[in-house]
Amino acid sequence: MSSQRNRYLYLSASGEPRGPAWLGEMRRLYQSGEIGPESQVCREGEEDWGPARTFPEITSEDAILPDQAAPSTPLRPSGISWGVWALILILALFMAWVQFVYLRP
Repeated sequence: MSSQRNRYLYLSASGEPRGPAWLGEMRRLYQSGEIGPESQVCREGEEDWGPARTFPEITSEDAILPDQAAPSTPLRPSGISWGVWALILILALFMAWVQFVYLRP
């Protein structure tokens, strides 16, 4: 039952029932205007329909969609692999050592 609480049914503009749709999809539909504040929505497994504006989890503008969440892995500059960055670091340290050993006055 708890997984059903995150799924919704809704009526399309032509009055046809659609869904079930997950909460993230409902937010996208609302933000794109496909579902409006007065569109009828119902949680899956329930019988009470109401306007979308009465579902703050769908209509909240500060809600973060799953694809807007912070990435789970750290980003690397320009997509360069960590191995390449390690080689660049080693080369830079080697050049600094060469300058220190051979080019100092």
